[in-house]
Amino acid sequence: MNQRDSAWPRLNALAAEQDVSVALLQEARRPTSALDGWQVHPPIGEQERWRITVPGRYRAADGTLKPTRRNFASALASRDGVVVPREPTELHDVVDGEFACSHPGQFAVGDVAIDGGPRVTVISLYGIWDRMLDSGTMFPEATLHRAISDLTPVFQERANDYVLVAGDLNLYSYSDGTVWGRRGMTVFERLAAYGLETCGPFRRDDEPRLARCPCPDPACRHVHTFLYQSKPTNRPHQLDFFLATPALRERLRDCWADPDPHWPLHSDHRPIFAAFDL
Repeated sequence: MNQRDSAWPRLNALAAEQDVSVALLQEARRPTSALDGWQVHPPIGEQERWRITVPGRYRAADGTLKPTRRNFASALASRDGVVVPREPTELHDVVDGEFACSHPGQFAVGDVAIDGGPRVTVISLYGIWDRMLDSGTMFPEATLHRAISDLTPVFQERANDYVLVAGDLNLYSYSDGTVWGRRGMTVFERLAAYGLETCGPFRRDDEPRLARCPCPDPACRHVHTFLYQSKPTNRPHQLDFFLATPALRERLRDCWADPDPHWPLHSDHRPIFAAFDL
C-alpha cells in the first residue's frame, strides 16, 4: 500500500474490479475511520499496532540514534468478517511453544471461515530491510527468517493443510546468480520445507518475458510487480508473491497481477490476485 492514505479507497476499487473478498496488505497506514463493508486487522482503534516497532532505533549519518520511522504494518482486510485474526505475542513475553512475533507489525495472520469448506490460514508478510553499516547495502532475509521462525507453530499445526502466504518480500536479487541472490533464495527454500511454494503470479505463455529482468534463467516467468519510486526508467522487479501449501495449490483457479497499466500511479507495488475453489 506504499504507506499512502489513498490506498484504502484504491482497495475498494480493486475489490469491485477483481471480486476480492480477502486482502493481504503490506506497508499499510492505519485508516483514519471505519471502512464500509470491510473488517480490518489490526483493529483501527489500536494505533500503536499500525507500525513496526522493532528495531526501535537507527543510527543516523552523524552517529546519533533516532527512532525508526516505520509507521506502517502488515494487515488483513476482509468482506463480511470472514477472517478470524490470530494474535501473536511479542517474543520477550511469549509462553514456550506459543505463537510469537519478533518484529510486531511485520506479519498479520488470520483464519478464513468458509461454510462447509476447509479452514484456510492466510498470512500477510513483509520483508523488513536491514542495512549493513560498512557498505550501506540493504538486505531483508534476516527479518524474513525471524518471521518464518515465529510462524513455525502456525505452519506445523496438524489442521493446517491450507495455508497461504502473500506479500512484499523485498527480495531483489534472489535469482540473479550473485552471492546476495543465493542468500535470498534461502527464504524460499525454507518456506518450501513447510510445503509453501510459489503459486504465482507467473508470466503467461502468451506474454513476453519481463524486459530487463535480472533473472539469468532463459525460461524466466517473472512478472513486473515493483517499480522503484514508480519511475518508468527504473529496472522492473518481481518482489510480490503468493505461496501456498500443496492442498491449497491444487485448488488454485488463477493467479494474476493487476492488468491496469497505470498501477504505478497508485503505488510502487503492483497488486497481485489469486482465486481458489474452496
